[in-house]
Amino acid sequence: MRALEQTSLDGPQDLRLITDAPVPSPGPGEVLIRVTAAGVNYVDISQARGTFAGGPRPPYLPGIEGAGEVTAVGEEVSDPKPGARVVGVSIAGGAFAEYMTLPAAAALPVPPGWSDEQALGMVVNWPTALAALKPLGRVAEGQTVLIHAAAGGTGQAAVRMAKHYGATVIATASPAKHDAARAQGADHVLDSRRPDLAAEVLRLTDGAGVDLVLESVGGATLDTSLAAAKRVTGRVVVYGLAGGEAAITNWDLVYKHQIHLIGLNIGTLIQAAPQLFGEVMAEMFALLAAGVLGPTRPTTYELAEARKHSRNWRHEPPPANWPSSPDRSGAPRAESAWSLPSGVQPRTLTRTRDRGRGLRRGRRPGHSPPPHPHRGATPPAPDSSSVPVGLVYVQRVRAAGTTSPTAPEGSRRTTVGPRSHSHVVTLAKVVPS
Repeated sequence: MRALEQTSLDGPQDLRLITDAPVPSPGPGEVLIRVTAAGVNYVDISQARGTFAGGPRPPYLPGIEGAGEVTAVGEEVSDPKPGARVVGVSIAGGAFAEYMTLPAAAALPVPPGWSDEQALGMVVNWPTALAALKPLGRVAEGQTVLIHAAAGGTGQAAVRMAKHYGATVIATASPAKHDAARAQGADHVLDSRRPDLAAEVLRLTDGAGVDLVLESVGGATLDTSLAAAKRVTGRVVVYGLAGGEAAITNWDLVYKHQIHLIGLNIGTLIQAAPQLFGEVMAEMFALLAAGVLGPTRPTTYELAEARKHSRNWRHEPPPANWPSSPDRSGAPRAESAWSLPSGVQPRTLTRTRDRGRGLRRGRRPGHSPPPHPHRGATPPAPDSSSVPVGLVYVQRVRAAGTTSPTAPEGSRRTTVGPRSHSHVVTLAKVVPS
């Protein structure tokens, strides 16, 4: 079968198109799908650069997120059945190919009326935002939520959901991305780079602080998030670290930041609390039915052009001595970030501007770098924030502009993402029509 193969740990520019990759066979509890669309996120870029703990060694077939038609099922699989259109994630990778295997339990049905590529945003971005807001963040009507990376894929979804639940939303983004955050319904949009960000949030809340912070940036921004949270009852849900690592001590929690600090990794949530994740997914489908969440509309490029476009898959290091710009955090969270253009919908990304020239990782004083990712470490589940707004890989081009599910009478009808068409880097048709 045709596939993209990663040939080095020097980055995705070393992808190559091959035509003799073996078609995988589904094992027990797995399904085989004919891939029609696949998303690129931080895990794929991090693996290609050799910075993902326990990542694959080259040559390997990259891509953890795929959508398409089920063609075969393994033992002990009763659903989905062959012929079903599904979307899912597999940390084993292989999505940038004509066929890939997925855990059957992780294969979700593509909503009626959606193209396969439009469904890519619903498998990690949206569940991450929802888990941070509801079961972990306990958002409620009348509360105030601070959302960093509000112009990113997860951030845009979080803003829209928080407004749906009746919260007041304070969003952060760089000035060029403010319109994207406002389009989702944010009540206040602040410059993510302003040095008095925490003070401004306190001013907007009459000195009380916010009830909930969605923290996906890390670095210096983490301290800003802690300072902006309401004392004693405020919650800070951490699901990304694009700006680098940040240290907090027990002294800080006792004497400086008396708040609830919660870590979120969507992969760990799935494995350690499947019932809770099931509740998150049930709520997400309810939001889909109500029209709160809707499909994206990506543009496509040829599969053979992957290497050429990969030159634009650049990391942007956070600026020194600044909190990392949240709107850049819809990318490789653990390492750096993408630049999200204004007006781009969740899980879509225009070609990034080459403003960064390297990778700057935050590091605590006296903290040694982690061991090389390929020296016996067990690969972690995808980071919640990894879902970064990403490249979309499309094997069969479908018509864009499909409509979202009909909203029940009396429900709020809103759609994640701007009304304009998203210009995305995608890879197109590899299977004859």
